Amino acid sequence: MKYKKIRLTIYLLLLATYHFSFASQDEWRSYLDGSVGKNSYYLYQQVMLKSFVDNKNHRALDLGAGAGDIDIDLAGRGWDVTSVDNSPRSGEIISERMKYIHGKFNFQLSDFEHTKLQGNYDLILSFFSLPFGNKNNLPIVIKRISQHTHTNAVFAATFFGNEHTFVINAQAFGITKDEIYSLLETNEFQIKFFLNRKYTQTGLNGEVVNWDVLDVIAEKL
Repeated sequence: MKYKKIRLTIYLLLLATYHFSFASQDEWRSYLDGSVGKNSYYLYQQVMLKSFVDNKNHRALDLGAGAGDIDIDLAGRGWDVTSVDNSPRSGEIISERMKYIHGKFNFQLSDFEHTKLQGNYDLILSFFSLPFGNKNNLPIVIKRISQHTHTNAVFAATFFGNEHTFVINAQAFGITKDEIYSLLETNEFQIKFFLNRKYTQTGLNGEVVNWDVLDVIAEKL
């Protein structure tokens, strides 16, 4: 467990560094290659421990799949996984990793607003990805998610509060607790878990990042 926490800390430091200094697709590709095996978030662990005792024959949608660590884990459990990312390298990495475990999945190279959703999903995940989109499009994304989930489906996501360095520097959008509750309740989700975490980390290039993270787990009514 201690090792996993150390890996996650390193991953978040890398995230901080690259969102400050990325200038090209080559650098983003390098980040993805280096993040394989480092992206395991505690919200995912909480959801799997409580909501999915029977791990097979479920469908998951991962918005912002990155190197696909969570998607690989789900596919290995027998899930049908839809991985969405706007980086071609993400698709290359996940596809190669899925070949080894013969996982059932499909990758979509897309932004979240135009993702092709089919049928209903049991689990929708989006960790450290939604805030880098357009806040004006967030209601559209949440509405589409609601339309493709059934009763008791789980939505687990991270958002950024307005004190986050990325928000202050206009690299991501911020959102308040009240806004999240209103948006999800309007779309027939009930929040079961909410945690606002504020902390400071220093990136590999010395950038100081003030994190203001809003962690959410909600269930479809």
